[in-house]
Amino acid sequence: MNHALGYPMLLLAGLALTACESHVSDSTAVAPKTAVAVYSKETLASIDHYEASAKDVSARLTQGTEIVALKRDTHMLLDLAGSITPAFVERHAACKEYLDAALNVREAWVKLDAEMIERDYHDDGALPKEGITPACYHMKDPIVHPATVMILLNQAEPDLEKAKREIDEVIAHVAVVRAG
Repeated sequence: MNHALGYPMLLLAGLALTACESHVSDSTAVAPKTAVAVYSKETLASIDHYEASAKDVSARLTQGTEIVALKRDTHMLLDLAGSITPAFVERHAACKEYLDAALNVREAWVKLDAEMIERDYHDDGALPKEGITPACYHMKDPIVHPATVMILLNQAEPDLEKAKREIDEVIAHVAVVRAG
């Protein structure tokens, strides 16, 4: 999948799917579904914390920002994504193998460069191909994008601009993950 075009299109499709799921599809009056909590309060709190933390990291990814603090906070995003994933898999069982493989990036990122993480995790080269649904991609990105940021921050000259794009993209995926 072409990362430059594929993921924004996939994100838009997920957001459209989420919006469409809240309406009936026959020719009668369209009425929104009653909101149903798909996650526990703890999981929702973790998703909210992830989103707020990602927005904070994004805002701080500017010249002159302390890289050590950014690395710490970005690593925390990896940990939060790991804690959210089991609840997501309960709702999307087909994603289990795929997300289990994606979670490997939490430790593997230190051995990867930007090209390798793009190929193996963003473009799914190291991830299972069978039975993947669009929902799986939306949960993968809150795992993979912070790992990419860690790689970018570990470079001799950290690429803060690209790191910010990575975090900004993942913020949009969080809304789809929250919707369940």
